[in-house]
Amino acid sequence: MRRFAVLVVVAVVASCKREEVGTVVGPGLTVEIPEGGSTTTTTTTSDAGKEAPFGPVTAEFVELGAAGFHTEHVACEQRIVALAKGKVTVLGETLAPGDVLVTQGKGAYDVKGEGLFVFATARPFVCEPDQSTTINKRVFRAKAAPEVRWAGGKMVAHLDVEKDNAPLVYVGRLEGTAAVAEHTHDASWEVLCAVEASGTFTLDGKAQHLAGKTCVSVPPKTKHAWAPDAGSKLVAVQLYSPGGPEQRFRALAAQDADGGTRLDAGK
Repeated sequence: MRRFAVLVVVAVVASCKREEVGTVVGPGLTVEIPEGGSTTTTTTTSDAGKEAPFGPVTAEFVELGAAGFHTEHVACEQRIVALAKGKVTVLGETLAPGDVLVTQGKGAYDVKGEGLFVFATARPFVCEPDQSTTINKRVFRAKAAPEVRWAGGKMVAHLDVEKDNAPLVYVGRLEGTAAVAEHTHDASWEVLCAVEASGTFTLDGKAQHLAGKTCVSVPPKTKHAWAPDAGSKLVAVQLYSPGGPEQRFRALAAQDADGGTRLDAGK
C-alpha cells in the first residue's frame, strides 16, 4: 500500500480579522510514505479559525495495495472513504468508483482491494466523551447522488453526502473544464482533492500549480480561485466542514436553466 500524505500548512496573518490562510500543496510537496510508514499533518490555529463550528477537515490520497489500509476511530470524529478508482471492501461493503463510506463511533476497520481513494477525517473543535464501542456506518452510492450542471454544461457536481446525512462534513465530486471565480466561504473549511488536474489554484492571492493526487486546504474566510490549463479537466473529491457552500451549485444550475449562463463556479 502506498499512502500520499498531504502536508497542510496553515499560517496566521496579522490583520484586524486575523484570517487563517492555507497553503496550496503541489505535487512536489506530496510525500510518498513507504509501506508500514506513517505521517502526520500539522496545523496552527488562531481564535479566528474557531469561529467555525467545526475544525478543519484533514484528507489524503491512499493508493491501495496488497497490505490494505487500517484506521483507528475516535468516537466524536467522522471518517470518510471516497473511492476514486478501483474496487475496495470495507466493513462488509463493496465500494465502486464514486461511492462514499462515512463512519462514526469507536473502533477500527481495514480497507482491502485495489484502487485510489480519498481518506478524510472531520471533527468538532470540542470532542465530548463518548461511551460508544461500535462503529456506525453509512454508504452513499454514486448512482444515487443528485447531479447538477452549470457553466453551460462545462461543470458538474455530484452531491454525494449532504449535511442531513453527515452533519460534520459534505462530500461530493466536482468535475469540469471551466474556471472558478474568486470567492470565500464564511464559516466552512474546504478541502479539494484533485484526482486529475492541471492548472492554477490561487489561495489568498498566492498562485500555485495544482496537479493530480493533490489536496488543497482552504480555511474559512479565505479567498480562493481556480483556472484550468487549456485542454485540461478537473476531477476532484470536494469536502466542506460544515456543509452548505455546495448549495451554490444548485443556484448556478438554476441560473443556467433560466438562460443566465455564467462560465464560472463562483460564490
